[in-house]
Amino acid sequence: MFFLFLKKLIKPKNWFALLFFIANGFFSAFLFDLLVEGIFNSQLETTQIYLIGGGLYLLCVIACTSTLGEWIMRTFFMPKMVRADKHPQAERLMNIFNEVHDRAEAKTPMLNNHVKLYVALDNTLNACALGKKTLVINEGLLALDDEHIKGILAHEFAHLANGDTLFSLALVGGNFMFTAVVTMFKLLILLINFVICLIARREETLIGIVLMIAVNFFISLWTMIGNFLINLTSRSEEYGADHYAGELGYAKELRDALDIMDQMDGRFHMTFIQAINSSHPRTDKRIIRLEEDFGLQSLGLQNLPV
Repeated sequence: MFFLFLKKLIKPKNWFALLFFIANGFFSAFLFDLLVEGIFNSQLETTQIYLIGGGLYLLCVIACTSTLGEWIMRTFFMPKMVRADKHPQAERLMNIFNEVHDRAEAKTPMLNNHVKLYVALDNTLNACALGKKTLVINEGLLALDDEHIKGILAHEFAHLANGDTLFSLALVGGNFMFTAVVTMFKLLILLINFVICLIARREETLIGIVLMIAVNFFISLWTMIGNFLINLTSRSEEYGADHYAGELGYAKELRDALDIMDQMDGRFHMTFIQAINSSHPRTDKRIIRLEEDFGLQSLGLQNLPV
């Protein structure tokens, strides 16, 4: 899966995400170098330490984009869920799933043959895809008609087929390395501050306060920039997944499901800050795009700027 992730990452439309992953790896290696030289007084050359830090970063990304990484995310970090074939509405769910799966497989023969559907025990109206063979729908979506659920599943199958889901796994891996190094860096600052306090016989020192504020500011700023760059790619992928669902024959079903979900959620309520930080485009824009691409009768929505 890692090589599929790399192949996808180098496409021009994903260059913002590529820039973030490179910069994230560089900062991780930079902080790793500071730690190694500061704590262990290593005799290694700076270039060697950078290579080791970058290698560890890459290893984390590879691990998270593997089948093992997908299993760990599904098992330990997803909401409580059950296999669809074990759910009280198993027959209904499997009939829906099998129909959409057959169409997706006919369109994308390289689609993983072992895709499984899970139901999250959550009443919110949401669904997601993970890795290469995990689809999850929240139990709240079961209140919708079968055709609407098919449209939503077709959209999620698109994320698997297009490799979109690997971005989230890779981001987890990269952030794990980055967070680990930053945490160790903070501990080093606290240790230095403690030693200085013992020498100076003070409870706190200005240098410790300044360093901690600087580190926290840098982390917050970098996280904000990273989320913005990743979300630029993610919003493009959402339009692509909608189009894929339409090509499977579920354009109207998906459009109507999006409309219902948004009405129940509070139609198009999104501030400017929420919009630029969102991983999804506004729903009215997605609906209008589907109507234009597949010649659907318009619901009469206005595509208002955010």
